[in-house]
Amino acid sequence: RHEFSKPNSKRLEALGLALIIVAVLVLDENRSWPGIWAVVPVSGAVAILLANRAESAWTGNALSQWLGTHSYSLYLWHWPMAVALGHLDLRNSAVAVLCGLILTGLLGTLSSRLIENPARKYLAQEKPFVQSIVLIFGILFIAANAQYIKETHGVNSRLPESLRDISSFKFDYEFYREGRCLLRPE
Repeated sequence: RHEFSKPNSKRLEALGLALIIVAVLVLDENRSWPGIWAVVPVSGAVAILLANRAESAWTGNALSQWLGTHSYSLYLWHWPMAVALGHLDLRNSAVAVLCGLILTGLLGTLSSRLIENPARKYLAQEKPFVQSIVLIFGILFIAANAQYIKETHGVNSRLPESLRDISSFKFDYEFYREGRCLLRPE
């Protein structure tokens, strides 16, 4: 593992923070997301991780350490909150967004402590064969559900009733007359 000198580590951390700040200030609804613009905040995060500055005021404080420790669970829980806020048309409500952030933090912490950490500890003490079996069954479970969703053209119940008929519409190709003008009756 490569270690940077203290001055270079500080510069790398500053670059990472600058990239994240630029992303927050520049990226808005007019930019394609996700897309090439995702490189900006991701590069910033990578730079901060590579800087590896445990004594930094930015990354060594309790909040940053908590965010890092629970980041995966927080990432998983922020999506349902974001979708719910959008579905309920509450994205512009500061109180609703704050409640969503608090709920994301609470659920992320709980799932990290009650699911992620125990699973990690259990798998760490198992033999590689058992680890492989658990991984394979996890992948098969996800793949089977993805295939089901693909074959049923999504989860139709997620749509409002007014859109369900439109979403399940199938074009009847029996009446399609290939090579002929569809505007002229025969």
